[in-house]
Amino acid sequence: MKHVFYTDLDGTLFIYTPYVHAPETSINEAIAWMNEGHFFSIATGRNVSDVKLYMGNIKSNLPFVLSNGTVIYDVKQDKVLYKDTLDKEYVKEALEYAKDKPHIIPCFSTPYENIMFENNGVTKTREVTFQHRVVSLKNLDQYEFTKMVFFVSKEHHEDVLEDLKKFKTFDKMNIQPSGVNFIDVINKGTNKASGIRKALELSNITNYKIYAIGDYLNDVEMLKEADVSFAPRNAHHDVLAIADYIVEANTEHGVYEALVKSREKIKATK
Repeated sequence: MKHVFYTDLDGTLFIYTPYVHAPETSINEAIAWMNEGHFFSIATGRNVSDVKLYMGNIKSNLPFVLSNGTVIYDVKQDKVLYKDTLDKEYVKEALEYAKDKPHIIPCFSTPYENIMFENNGVTKTREVTFQHRVVSLKNLDQYEFTKMVFFVSKEHHEDVLEDLKKFKTFDKMNIQPSGVNFIDVINKGTNKASGIRKALELSNITNYKIYAIGDYLNDVEMLKEADVSFAPRNAHHDVLAIADYIVEANTEHGVYEALVKSREKIKATK
């Protein structure tokens, strides 16, 4: 039996002060986990370029699951092994929906970058803190997107979720809130859990037990399908409700605690 541990990044592994980083305590425990012959990697909503900004000391021995399961990335080869692309009809409908709504900023992810389009000569970039590139809408067909994100104010979050249900393409979408200001849209049937299965398939790993930790709604499928699931104390209440174990918050090294508990469980069964 192979033991596989996947962790979310934002709100789970990452600590944000004094800068965005993975704490040494958790990384050292992940290394100890791998040294015992187990597998460790990350499953995040970020794409390759977003992850590379903060990879730093992160070690893994399995492909990264990125963009909520739509991209599988081999770190050692610096190569995308798999991508699940969106239908352009989603993109066109999203742009049309958002163009007259100043409280909504649509952004579209390829495996390597975040794209925003000029909309009627005006580019809505206010409050956007993540890396992105602005291009002309006439270049839309040049891109293959794996995820689209609606950047919204907290007070409009629920309204946008309701509006998305009215999209003509709604039945083809998997809508995943990934934070109070972010609503992610990917293809139906795709999520972090399916991404982990794909990563293991591409790595020729069978007969495995999955351990997973995450804090937000885009982690729900991953935690439900995991054999052993963890949530940090700072997690969304719906995530806390489904996790097998609740560990310390991300700021208190919850991933470290989850890895320790996982190692203890394995030793107890030997």
